[in-house]
Amino acid sequence: MLPEDYLVVALFGIVAIIAGPVAYLLNRWFRPGRTLPYTEDTYECGEEPIGPAQVRFNFQYYIFAIVFVAFDVIAVVLLLWAFNLAEYRGAEPLFWSMAFVLTFALLLGGAAFYALMKQDNVSA
Repeated sequence: MLPEDYLVVALFGIVAIIAGPVAYLLNRWFRPGRTLPYTEDTYECGEEPIGPAQVRFNFQYYIFAIVFVAFDVIAVVLLLWAFNLAEYRGAEPLFWSMAFVLTFALLLGGAAFYALMKQDNVSA
């Protein structure tokens, strides 16, 4: 590779290094200078806040998030595998490819199923 090929990478690096301080300085110059009584208040869509800002969060929502991520990862892997399925023309590569994908899907599906079954035992 020639040094001219790295010119775009060097330019991108320079812009990335300069962008942070420039954004910080622009924020310092254009922000409002005085504080008002409602500036320190909690923002709730223009309404007066009711109660404390920090409340107990139900633990079961984390289980839903973990299950969502597991199924999302399974969907992405299966989709990418299906797009590249045409490359596996022989019987042996296709067998190992399907074995890998099925093992992966069963492991993540089993983890999601375990999390859903354990959810009934979790009390908030």
